[in-house]
Amino acid sequence: MKKYFYLLKRMFKKPGMALILVLLIFIIAGFKNLSLNSGQLFTIGLVLEEGADSEAQRFYNSLLQKENNFKFVFFDVMEEAEGELKNQSIDEIWYIPKNLRQSIKELIHKKDVQQKIKITVLENNVSHMLLREVMFSRLMEVLSPLLSELYIEEKFSGRTGGTEPSAFLEEFNKNIPTVELFKLSAGGDGGAYEQKKGIVFLPLRGMLAIWILVCAFAVSFCFIRDEEEGVFVLWIVKHKGVRNFFYYITSLILPCVLIFITIYACGIGTSALREFVSLVLFLISVTVFVNVLRLIFKNARNLGIILPLVILACVFFSPVFIEFNKTQIISSLLPLFYYLKGINQTEYLFYEVIYITLGFLMWSFLGFLKTRGYGHKRM
Repeated sequence: MKKYFYLLKRMFKKPGMALILVLLIFIIAGFKNLSLNSGQLFTIGLVLEEGADSEAQRFYNSLLQKENNFKFVFFDVMEEAEGELKNQSIDEIWYIPKNLRQSIKELIHKKDVQQKIKITVLENNVSHMLLREVMFSRLMEVLSPLLSELYIEEKFSGRTGGTEPSAFLEEFNKNIPTVELFKLSAGGDGGAYEQKKGIVFLPLRGMLAIWILVCAFAVSFCFIRDEEEGVFVLWIVKHKGVRNFFYYITSLILPCVLIFITIYACGIGTSALREFVSLVLFLISVTVFVNVLRLIFKNARNLGIILPLVILACVFFSPVFIEFNKTQIISSLLPLFYYLKGINQTEYLFYEVIYITLGFLMWSFLGFLKTRGYGHKRM
């Protein structure tokens, strides 16, 4: 037991751990700031033309009033907004024409739109495509009542009776269903999905999990070095496999505690029991995964070569940023896949237990081959 305590103490004395602790503090502070002001992700300059009609005003107000992950800044004139865009203080400009109602009518009747909503960017990319989708969703709130009004006027010979747009909008809003058509649930559990503020929080858990994996590789390098220096000759135990397993677990306790604290400090934690169970299973699965690789690739040099490849595989084939449906055979080989999926879908925690069981069998088999000298140089 004392030797495991020395392993934990050795982790505390590593200069890299102090650096990582400082880095996590900055991560927490930065993401807390994003949580309070998620608009820092994208900043959009709004220019509303003077003398705007009711539709233009309503579109403008819907952008400013609704809570979202984007920050909107109003400018009186286009020239001022363009200056801020050149200085990269804002990401793009939306110019809303004053006669938006007329522009929508022209669009509906398939005429050439004279006054268009103008979007100004320095460089068009995927981020700006995302922002455009946000604009379209807000614009539909203005477009829907006007479509209804024009449809009634055209099909029923002016049954709106010359009603003012504001009065018609009031009647339109009275008939909007108040019940919810959709329910967002947490995967196969059927429970309510707790939506977190800020889209940037989605990959944060995945990046922290990758960091744990890197720490496990670092422990493997230490294990190989201790093995080469004869440390285990004096560490006599009945079951070497149990000793090796707790060598990793003890060394990775501190990083896991730091990850647990970071998850809750950033406000992305679920229930404490689920987080604890998920992290414990992930710690065991990572330990098994890294030890299987250690026995396959035999030395620190080979292990160091495959480390970047494993990280890239985790980024692309685990749901860190995006999930591909047709790569689950590769994903099922990676411990991150089960951890990230198991946060919201309990069945993946059971799959992870199966993964760990099979991993232990593989670890034991490779260890048996090593003791018999297969694939390794005899001493």
